[in-house]
Amino acid sequence: MDTPNREHTSGIPSPGGGTGFRADGIATDVLVKRKLRPMWVKVAASVGIVMVIWIGYVQARKLIRRVSVPIVSEYVVEAVKRTNVIEELSVAGTLYPDTSVFVKAIESGIVAEVNVNEGQAVTKGQLLGKMDERFLRQEIEKAEENLAESENRVEDFRRELAACKEQNLLEDTSFKNKILALSEARARAKESGLETELARAERELKDYDAHVNLLTKDKEKLAIRSPAQGGVTQCLVMSGSAVSVGTDLFEVADMDLLKVRIDVPENEIGKVRVGQRATVEIWGSTYQGEVEGIAPRTERRSSQGTAQGVEQVVSATIRFERADSDFEQDDYEETRLHSGMSARVRIEIGRLDDVLTLPRGPYLTYADGFVFLVEGDMAYKRDASLQLASAQHVLVRYGLSEGDKVIISSYMDYKDRDEVRLAGR
Repeated sequence: MDTPNREHTSGIPSPGGGTGFRADGIATDVLVKRKLRPMWVKVAASVGIVMVIWIGYVQARKLIRRVSVPIVSEYVVEAVKRTNVIEELSVAGTLYPDTSVFVKAIESGIVAEVNVNEGQAVTKGQLLGKMDERFLRQEIEKAEENLAESENRVEDFRRELAACKEQNLLEDTSFKNKILALSEARARAKESGLETELARAERELKDYDAHVNLLTKDKEKLAIRSPAQGGVTQCLVMSGSAVSVGTDLFEVADMDLLKVRIDVPENEIGKVRVGQRATVEIWGSTYQGEVEGIAPRTERRSSQGTAQGVEQVVSATIRFERADSDFEQDDYEETRLHSGMSARVRIEIGRLDDVLTLPRGPYLTYADGFVFLVEGDMAYKRDASLQLASAQHVLVRYGLSEGDKVIISSYMDYKDRDEVRLAGR
């Protein structure tokens, strides 16, 4: 007997609905429901998808950045190291002679010639220039003419006196036979008058001779000569200049005894002491010296590093020694030291033990508060504070650690970049 179909005969609904079967094998229509996933599964899946997308985006950006980052082919890398350093204060200075003499005008007049140039080596007595001697020459010529006339007049008086004496001697033999004493008196009077005139003429001759000698000496004064051996540091006049007595014409300095004048910032002067060792560098040549003196007061100097355009400094003097070979080289213009030349002075002011340092290099010109730190084949800009400690070392104040690798070659081509790629790494 056929049994009719019934819904939900078993009383248990099918999970998803549709056709079901009873235990006896008869098919039945049942409703079947699916089991729902928990919410955390959906969230985890969403997060995973987002992370995959983000990682892909980041990697794509890195790839794009690596392609756009400039490549540096020439560079020098050094590691930050701990070492002991002789601390030095580095300042600029100017050469000046220890002794110098100003050549002054002895006579008023016009400068006719200037025979030397600034920087020229001169010997004692060498002609530096000449004053115009035209008027003096005319005066000398007139005095010499007067002298010649006086000499002729003296000679005439001498000849006339000699002739008068000779005539009187001849007349002496006849005086005994003469009765007239008037003739004898007149002869004696004439002789006496000639002697007086001769004496006056001789005095005049002597005066003229002294005047000529004085004018000749004045002419010698018109020749301007070096008072000492050295170098001409200043030519203060030119041909045609009108000068008065005492006017400075030239400065001659002893170039064998040179010193360096430095200006030390007032906040650094406390580190400087008389007697401290110093190294003087002048156009590639190095000399050893020491601090000789420190000025007792501060001065204001122009400076581009301050808002006001000036800064307070204290002047100090550095004495340095030159080897004998240096004086031999001074025969060549390219090696000769001159007053006013620039110098770099490094003063040993202390010792630093176990400090972080980097070697000096071209990077210091551009490393204004940063360096390029090397990581793999990339170099990234890193904030760092550096301070010159000596001729070989740069003190790391902060921003770097021991072992960090830093580019110490020039940053000129990429100083405005935040990162660069390093070729060959």
